[in-house]
Amino acid sequence: MVRFSRMLRWLVPACALFVGLSVADARASVSIAVSWEGLLHESSAAVLVVPLEGQSVWENERIYTYTRVRVDRVLAGGLTAGDQAWVRTMGGVVGQTGQLVEGEAVLTRGEASLLFVHSIPGRPAGTFDVTARGQGQFPVVVDDGSPPRLVRSNTIGALVPPRVLKALPSGPLAADVVHGRAVDDVARDVLTAWSRTHTR
Repeated sequence: MVRFSRMLRWLVPACALFVGLSVADARASVSIAVSWEGLLHESSAAVLVVPLEGQSVWENERIYTYTRVRVDRVLAGGLTAGDQAWVRTMGGVVGQTGQLVEGEAVLTRGEASLLFVHSIPGRPAGTFDVTARGQGQFPVVVDDGSPPRLVRSNTIGALVPPRVLKALPSGPLAADVVHGRAVDDVARDVLTAWSRTHTR
């Protein structure tokens, strides 16, 4: 009995520690950081959008949310200012079931973002995924008396450096290029690099 009591005193804190570590891990997300050139290359458009409404549906045994957005400005790609498009993100709520996907883009009604998007194969024209998930979304921040600027999404979690092949030049990360800069400055960079990244 004495031995069991000693074992129990050791086992209970160990289990609590294990549960605490497991919970902490479940709340975090880790993504491979996308480079600026990689983000541009994998996208079919770079657009400033304002979300209008969203609807969540079951699709392939998981929940996706389709958000209708208004395109306010096109930095590059085939869309036109004034267009409306649907942007698909993972997670959402259907009935009594909700799914939260760490590292995913989060589109909030009325809050403008710069999105790097690509078409979804097999889906109707005008339906897009956000390239590199949350790394392809940059919310627009407006401060009094200064031009609108872009910031990295706060949903992307921790980033680990990408594995770069020695034959390819390593470039800056997308978040480092965009974060904190004025919208017009980023727009010029996108326009300058777009044709180069889409001829490969």
